Amino acid sequence: MPCLLVGPSRGTNAKEEEVGMATEMKSLIGNVLFIVTLCTGMRSAVADPETATVWSDCGNSGKYEYRNGSAFQLNLNNVLESLVRNVYPSGFNTSSIVAEGVNSNDTVYGLVQCRGDLDSSDCKQCASTAEVELVQGCHNTSGFIQLDGCFLRYDNHNFYNDIKSRKSPQISVLCNTDNSSQPQQFTNAVKALLSNVTAQAAQSPKLFAADLVAAPGNLTQTIYSLAQCWRDLSQTSCGSCLTEALSNIFRCQSGAIGAQFGSQNCYLRYEVYEFFNISVSSPPPEESLPVSSERKKTRVFGITLGVVGGGTLGLIAALLITRWNCFSCRKRPEQNSRTRDPEIVSGLRISVTMISLSLVICSPISLPRYKQAL
Repeated sequence: MPCLLVGPSRGTNAKEEEVGMATEMKSLIGNVLFIVTLCTGMRSAVADPETATVWSDCGNSGKYEYRNGSAFQLNLNNVLESLVRNVYPSGFNTSSIVAEGVNSNDTVYGLVQCRGDLDSSDCKQCASTAEVELVQGCHNTSGFIQLDGCFLRYDNHNFYNDIKSRKSPQISVLCNTDNSSQPQQFTNAVKALLSNVTAQAAQSPKLFAADLVAAPGNLTQTIYSLAQCWRDLSQTSCGSCLTEALSNIFRCQSGAIGAQFGSQNCYLRYEVYEFFNISVSSPPPEESLPVSSERKKTRVFGITLGVVGGGTLGLIAALLITRWNCFSCRKRPEQNSRTRDPEIVSGLRISVTMISLSLVICSPISLPRYKQAL
């Protein structure tokens, strides 16, 4: 933003200049805030972890496909719509349409389960997203999808509370590619934490539990964990599923700072960042403050607001400095004629630096990297 030097005032009203500058700055700040608000909204929408896909499967792919416009598709659409519409307040729902006789192949059973810490808005959003993605990605008579915040499944036979018929290789183990600097101590802490949280979940009425513990050798790091079974299972069946989860999740490399186990029955996960609402953890951390039901439980969203907010202040400050230098040039031409170069150049350098940093802030956030366990 160039700063023009002028000679002595020729009838120019200094008061008018000040009013003009104030109006200019209000408009400038408004535009900056608008741009950063758009940036924040886009990033939080893109990085919303509640609707990120963990894994999915389409049953007997290619063998039992249904035709568009068939009775099965009509029943499936009705079941899925009922599941999503009635998922709250319980965060869990089942629905079915049972056909008889020659039409028995048109039977559809469905189940939806939200993560135990989600509020109504997040749960419904996740269930709706899961419905859309499952229908678009699967045209077989059975299929399921697990997002970070919910699980959705349908099949042409009754699978409720039937863990035996669901024992199969259909499990997923995802490992964070980053490791702790003290792998053995970290793994030992994770094993103790997960043993505790899985035991809590199996005994919980909602078959859900979350817990956290300080990471060994790192005063600033916390390990967060979550275990959950779909609520069509009994507590005994839930315990069996989470036992399988415990035995599989450590297929990840020693010291992995995050991992997820998923199956058609339960879910187990740990991370070194807050990926759930810590108000549901047991016991709650002493240093934490009460968390309202309206709070977004996402680390990414929190980082976005904090960093972009800081960038906004930096950008506005930089622009203020530049504009003030220019105004000073006009107001004090004689003084500025002697010192203009250092002041103007310095102000512009600060502005360019701060604006560059603010633009960088609007670049995508790096999310944790995962790989399938061997």
